[in-house]
Amino acid sequence: MKTFKWITALAFFGMMAFGVRAASRAEEHAMRKGYEHKKKNDTTALPDVRRYIRWAVQHRDYGHLCQAYKDAVLFSPSPSVKLKYADSALVAAVYTRDNARIAAAHLTIGTVYYYSFRQYKTHSANICWPINIRTG
Repeated sequence: MKTFKWITALAFFGMMAFGVRAASRAEEHAMRKGYEHKKKNDTTALPDVRRYIRWAVQHRDYGHLCQAYKDAVLFSPSPSVKLKYADSALVAAVYTRDNARIAAAHLTIGTVYYYSFRQYKTHSANICWPINIRTG
C-alpha cells in the first residue's frame, strides 16, 4: 500500500510539472507572437521583449532569457544597447551550460561588433579562452 501511495504521488507531481512546463511554453509563445512579425530595429517590439525578459527572469529559465536578450538585440536601434543585450545573452547562455547557446551568444556579440561598430577584431581579442592552445 505504501508503494502505491509513492507511485501515485510521483505520477501526480510528474503530471503537474509537465503541465507547468506546457503552460510556460504556451505563455512564452504568446509573448513572442506579439513581436516576431516586426522588422529589425523596430522599437515598438521592445515592450513585448522586455515583458518576455521579465517572464524568463521570474521563471529562472535561462534558455528563454538568452533568446529574449537576442530578440532585444534585434529590435534595439542603438548599437551600444545592442551590445549590452548581447552581453546579457552571453551571461544567460553560460548559466544554461549549453555549449551551442554559448557559441551562439558569442556569435551575437561578434555580429554586433561587426555590423554596428565596424570593429572586426575587438570581440575576439576580449574573449577569455578557457584553455591554453600551444603551437609547435
